[in-house]
Amino acid sequence: MYKRFISGVLALAITIGAVALPVSADTVSAKNKSVTAYTYTITPILSPFNEYFFVKTDNPDPTSFRFADKSSVYDEASCISLDWDDWDEKVNLYADINYENKQTGRVNGGYIFKSFDTDGGEIVLQSRDDSEYSWYANWSDTNVKLKLPALKDSTDYLIDTYADKSNFFDNMDAVQHGFSSVCLYSGSYIRGELYKAGSYWSLSTSPHEDQLFYIQSPYTRKDNKSLFANVIYPFRYDSLGFPSVMGKVAKRLDDSSSYVWNSYWHYLIDVTYDGQTKSYGGAGEGKGQGISEDKIKQYFTFGANGTKITLENARQLLNDYSAIEMEDDVPRENALTWESVYDKVGSGAWLRLIGIYGIFGSTSTGYTYLYQNGDGTNFSTESAGNNGAEIYWGGDLGYASDAWVDGRYINECECFVPGEKFEDHPTSDILLSDAVIPQITYDGEYQYNSDIGKYEYVYTNIQVTEKAKTAEFNYSEDDDLWIVNFKACSR
Repeated sequence: MYKRFISGVLALAITIGAVALPVSADTVSAKNKSVTAYTYTITPILSPFNEYFFVKTDNPDPTSFRFADKSSVYDEASCISLDWDDWDEKVNLYADINYENKQTGRVNGGYIFKSFDTDGGEIVLQSRDDSEYSWYANWSDTNVKLKLPALKDSTDYLIDTYADKSNFFDNMDAVQHGFSSVCLYSGSYIRGELYKAGSYWSLSTSPHEDQLFYIQSPYTRKDNKSLFANVIYPFRYDSLGFPSVMGKVAKRLDDSSSYVWNSYWHYLIDVTYDGQTKSYGGAGEGKGQGISEDKIKQYFTFGANGTKITLENARQLLNDYSAIEMEDDVPRENALTWESVYDKVGSGAWLRLIGIYGIFGSTSTGYTYLYQNGDGTNFSTESAGNNGAEIYWGGDLGYASDAWVDGRYINECECFVPGEKFEDHPTSDILLSDAVIPQITYDGEYQYNSDIGKYEYVYTNIQVTEKAKTAEFNYSEDDDLWIVNFKACSR
């Protein structure tokens, strides 16, 4: 059974050192003696969340020690250690913190430590036995013990804050509403140097059925810098992260519940409990962006005169950053646009694109089929970042999806799949280029019908002409044949 917390405990700083708890020389190694020769004060930076801590200490080597939580409900091997970048093997640094020493990450007489799996309570000071700091380091307990207030992860915070109902789905609805009100889609960062990583602008697919295409910029950035304002806020989730959290909420509310990802909408999960199923998900509000270093609004300090951080002011700071007007520095002279794609494809054409086959970005060369499906005035796009990418949601540019074109199969993600046979997709749509399609125009008005005593809409000036254009045929199961989709042809 999942253990729960008593919420509302205030975060307290606990100071302790070797003088308070003397270490026996015959039971502790020489290295442990060097660690316990210092004093330590550990304070949760955003209580009651269990993620970031400020450790004030006179120990000059933050990689020589950590704190172990051996009774956490989240992980029996929980620890609180230096905010460390294992990939580059260096301390994480933030642009909105003024450091005393950037090599060690020392700031205001201490260091920023990190943990996502402590629940507070008693923690044990540990000493590193190895000469190099890594995931494979060996750690030894000292007899120095500290106390932390009760802490929790962001999922339990949502449950404790919003799930005050007696019914499972009422609680899920309440958490969904509360989570939506505090969740930000993404945070901000200090944008690095723009450079051209590819040769040309291109199209790419989305790995989700409910999304279509992106215009992919060849430009990207290097040496972006993180903001502490960004990492300290615990509720930054996109359309994949948001439903993942709701899945965790469901299992913690009742482990007998289950959930699966929605078969079409990428931002939803379907939660089943006691024979009933409901959908949950979404994404955070607003979007972060890259800003220049001169736009930093607040530098964080720690220790006795540390910055006061609350959930509300952290969210407000990120909202302020997202509202900053930044000049678009992406060169646009030869940029691909949807209007230029529309002009190029004409009545129908195959296009090479970057096929994206997984949510983590596995890619290869792919192909799709696009065609003019209107007069070219109805385009709808949404910004997807300041590197020049855009996503196409609909309009006058027609596309093939789960359809046969020229004897080739295009799947639900609008990407050509080599080697497919008709018997594998016998009822998928069929696109015919230059098909002769009736074009019907008419006028009409309401006229009173005295026989029935009601007004009827009467069609007048009906004209039928024919036009050769790309036509989409949909399979009719009742008639066992394909019927032209006039709505798709006339958009």
